[in-house]
Amino acid sequence: METSQRVLIQCGDHFENQCRILPLTQTLQKLGHEPIVMLYTKGRGDIFRRTGVPIVYLNDYLKRVRPADNLKDDTAIARRPRISWPGQLRRTRLDAQRYLFAIERILDEWHPNKVAVWNGFTGYAANSLRMLCEKRGIWSAYLERGLVPGSLFIDKEGVNGASSLLDFDSNKCAEPNKDEVRELEQYFPALIEPRPSSHRQITTAESEGPNVFFPLQVERDTNILLYSPFLTMRKAFIAAYESFNQPQAKFVVRPHPEEEVGHRPNIPRYKNVSVNIEQTLSEQIRAADLVITINSTVGLEALIQGKPVCAFGDSIYSAICINSGEAKSIEDYRV
Repeated sequence: METSQRVLIQCGDHFENQCRILPLTQTLQKLGHEPIVMLYTKGRGDIFRRTGVPIVYLNDYLKRVRPADNLKDDTAIARRPRISWPGQLRRTRLDAQRYLFAIERILDEWHPNKVAVWNGFTGYAANSLRMLCEKRGIWSAYLERGLVPGSLFIDKEGVNGASSLLDFDSNKCAEPNKDEVRELEQYFPALIEPRPSSHRQITTAESEGPNVFFPLQVERDTNILLYSPFLTMRKAFIAAYESFNQPQAKFVVRPHPEEEVGHRPNIPRYKNVSVNIEQTLSEQIRAADLVITINSTVGLEALIQGKPVCAFGDSIYSAICINSGEAKSIEDYRV
């Protein structure tokens, strides 16, 4: 049996994330390991205290460190990647240094055998943990929100476009066991439920032309900053439109739910382009003949529903998705 491991888990104060992390800590406890959860604010984390999980509060360590104003490594700068004026650059370097020093102290005091990092690039804490684990040779894995509500994605290589799933080769895999498939289906009820008769799938033959669905993403998300050839949704949509527009085609754009209230997507309003938030995401996927995305989880949902998907960027499903450079016609994406 593997010896007991002390595992430091970056969580954060957001209660939704704590609920995702809780099953991981309970599983580690059952296996005889010692999980330690890293939050920010003292007093948070009642759900962990009730199960006897130790909590480290990062803010306590941040208060105890003083940056030396001599940080030269710009790779730690994550929160303000576009700044260039001297005052803000200095502030950013000092902030990054504070987190590096604080997390160094946490690692020195708690001596974790393994570390679970949230995303790896989403802020000073994640960047500091990622770099310090690499420097010290500490085994690490990466966490992100899973596809199913409340679920957790864990990968030892990274998340999103850095995931080990990027190297997945379906040709080397055996046919799935039917019993295992039935067992897995219970985790994806919203994606595999029978289509209600009132929401019958629309096909090209029944409509005037092919329906192309383009869900928008948050432009400042790491999925776009690190794993996309486009930095704006406008440029991505124009590329999709120029590649797949054809007579009588209809393009439906869906704004991202996490964008600011009142935000209007900067998308060209051609005659065959509409912005739709009235239908549910599931309805829009079912009505589509082709789903085009950069690397949104919507692409994976569409693949699970059996829809053809074109993805411009890198994602956890890129290996099973037709690459944007491999075809230039909607018909090439038929399944």
